[in-house]
Amino acid sequence: MRVLVLTPPGRLPTVVHDPGLWWDAVAENGQAELLRFSANFAWWRSICSSRIKELVLEPLGTLDRLHRRAEWRARNIALSVDADAAGRSLDSLTRARPFQSADSYLAALAPIARYLADFARAQAEFNVTIGAGPHVRGLDYADSASLVAASGKGGLLARSIEAALADCPGGLDVIAVSATSPEDLLTALIACRVLRGCNPGVHISLIDHGYENFSLHPHIDGLRTAHTLDQVFDTIIASKDDRDDLVPALIEAVKCGRAPRGYVTRRNFSAIAPKPCAKMHPPAPIPTFTPEPILWTRLSKRRCYWGRCTYCTQNTKYESSRAPVRSEILQALDRIEACVAQGYRYFYFSDEALSPSTLRLLADEIERRHLTFQWACRCKLEKTHTAELFARLGNAGCYEILYGLETTSARVQKLMDKHVEEIDECRTSEVLRAMESAGIGVHVNLIGGYPGDTLAETERSVEFVIEELAGLQGGTYILNEFAMFADAPVSNSPERYGIASVTAKGDIAQDYDYELMPEIADCTGDVHDAIPRLRRRLDDALGWSALAEGPEGAFAMELYFGSGHGSIFKARPDNPFANPLRMSGRVRPLVAARA
Repeated sequence: MRVLVLTPPGRLPTVVHDPGLWWDAVAENGQAELLRFSANFAWWRSICSSRIKELVLEPLGTLDRLHRRAEWRARNIALSVDADAAGRSLDSLTRARPFQSADSYLAALAPIARYLADFARAQAEFNVTIGAGPHVRGLDYADSASLVAASGKGGLLARSIEAALADCPGGLDVIAVSATSPEDLLTALIACRVLRGCNPGVHISLIDHGYENFSLHPHIDGLRTAHTLDQVFDTIIASKDDRDDLVPALIEAVKCGRAPRGYVTRRNFSAIAPKPCAKMHPPAPIPTFTPEPILWTRLSKRRCYWGRCTYCTQNTKYESSRAPVRSEILQALDRIEACVAQGYRYFYFSDEALSPSTLRLLADEIERRHLTFQWACRCKLEKTHTAELFARLGNAGCYEILYGLETTSARVQKLMDKHVEEIDECRTSEVLRAMESAGIGVHVNLIGGYPGDTLAETERSVEFVIEELAGLQGGTYILNEFAMFADAPVSNSPERYGIASVTAKGDIAQDYDYELMPEIADCTGDVHDAIPRLRRRLDDALGWSALAEGPEGAFAMELYFGSGHGSIFKARPDNPFANPLRMSGRVRPLVAARA
């Protein structure tokens, strides 16, 4: 049995996604040969090469090719030259040199930024961004039938994915694929069609379809009836909770010639009795555009211990309401220890929020086991977040904590069901200073425009973040505009939260259009109108606007704030992007010279 875990094309790959505990179980019992292939890495490297010109021109006749080349010359588009330069820059990001300074990092990103802009002008089918990967123009990504139809139409995206799969292993019996966004759900569909043609009789399973705010979980019943995605996937594991148990059972069923079809649950298998692994078998890294592998993983497959935020859809991916337990965290640390032994030095724990007790257990166990690695995590502000705890976390290798602050307004926090007594601006400031003293950076999330929010409250939250981060090393931020995500509490009971009407845009819509009730429509509408201005205020006041003036600067900021590149920089004591206000003019002259 040959089982391939496929990473479909998508966002620029800077982290290694952990396939999950099912991998260790299959490796333990030896029932299959486990393989991994990043079609994402191969796809980025393929489109950033001179071959992209051939792929664009391939379906055109001789005369049309001449016209297209003439058009490119007239518009000053040197596709092959720019693509090769971008490819060399991508290759450079797999080495340490570009990460040594702000200047060298910007220089490495410049050819990629230029090329992606030219690529968008050179063809009309799709755009490519580092944050989402390929996005087909005019396609309804909220409709499963549209995605399935698009996956079978051919075109440049399909040709580029087929080219990226040229070195994919063959002779496959099972392909396991995950989707982390609507964009890579489409690329997964395309890639699976290609691989089925090369591997007749292969069983293709969508084993995971929940990542961050993306999830098919609330739409499963409708998808099961519509029979759209199961035109391409032989099986789809319905619940994220069941993945680690069902994938080994599915592999065994395929091996025995009795594989189920469609949306599978525990009921599809007569007996599932997973045994704990005597030895952990973490997967080897797949290639990314970073000098070292960064493992994106979880300490627990369970939902957030708080689990009450009214705007959050991440918890609803999990059917079990149980919070993480100590035994599960200890098992996860056994696996982390095995990963460290295999060479991983950077980890991002993507659990929605680690509780204070979990943080203490983590610090204690890392010290007891004499482990050395760098890690980041997400937390909810709590009264027990003390200077003593942060000192222990810093000593245990923690370099950053993401806090979902959302707002400094106690009134709005209560509307969000996120308020904790005594956690006010003063206490939050103390927490941030204690983190700074412990050498731990912070990423602050804000939400503007939550139903009932006012402009004055959002402006105050923005000013608070500016006041606090201006004096910190390694502080980053994001101001999100409120979105009504599918299956969030506010979407399930909209009238309770001041929502007058809700409109679903498709059968796999990730967020909904909505109308506010008249009594809050004006005040909250003012916040939505002000979001672009408030984002500029944050960037200007914290020194990032100068960096982001050029396209490579905008790329650098996006990657530093929200990708594995941020981990590489933030884990270093000499982080060149730690605080642009303290960079002694190194970035500003660079931008000015280019202008």
